[in-house]
Amino acid sequence: HFPPEVTAASHRLEALVGTLGSEYKVHVFTLTEIGEKAKEKDVQLSDNVTVHYTNLPTYNKSFFFIRAVYECIYSFRIAFKAARKRADLTFATTPYMFLIPAVILAGSRSRKIMDVRDLVWCYLPERNFVQRWVKKVFTGMVRYFLGKYDFITVTNTSEEQWVLNETDISSEKIRIISNGISEDKFKRLSTIKYSQPENPFVITYIGNIGNGQDLNPILEAVKGISDIKLNLIGDGI
Repeated sequence: HFPPEVTAASHRLEALVGTLGSEYKVHVFTLTEIGEKAKEKDVQLSDNVTVHYTNLPTYNKSFFFIRAVYECIYSFRIAFKAARKRADLTFATTPYMFLIPAVILAGSRSRKIMDVRDLVWCYLPERNFVQRWVKKVFTGMVRYFLGKYDFITVTNTSEEQWVLNETDISSEKIRIISNGISEDKFKRLSTIKYSQPENPFVITYIGNIGNGQDLNPILEAVKGISDIKLNLIGDGI
């Protein structure tokens, strides 16, 4: 996830890369948005920052098996692509959970940090034996490979607690780095003029629409109130 994609993960990585790029050479290996093709495969953003794009083809995200296959293939593809570039430190970020084993198995000798920004394996359904087995296998895979990293970052206390409770990783190897945007983008957004809306009162949610967000509470809260309008803007399963 990286610009021009507009998501929380993209903003998070853009801010991180911009900070690191002020002092270090940074190579970013990322996928395009689904079905999009990069105008250039390698883009020099600054003297220190180069972005390497891999095109992600169109596929049906609503089918779990198809989604898992594509995420697995392309996680390993960019992990091995990154491993061919010499680095002192490799920083990988979910929510593609297959990146967790892929970066370790790619064989890079650099020190490694995994940024856990979504516990996607916890949201897997478990309505029948097969689903419960799949969830158990994926959760076990994540537990095992997270222990291979030199350091772990998370976005919030819930993710931190999962790592502490479900793995043998000590608290000294975990830090919370909450989601955010770059300082430059924040300053530009702060100058936008805001007009108080007229009736009805409008609530707008912009972001991923999936299991992890659990938007049912807000739907239940507003559905019986006639003078509130709720907009949900985003994509997801």
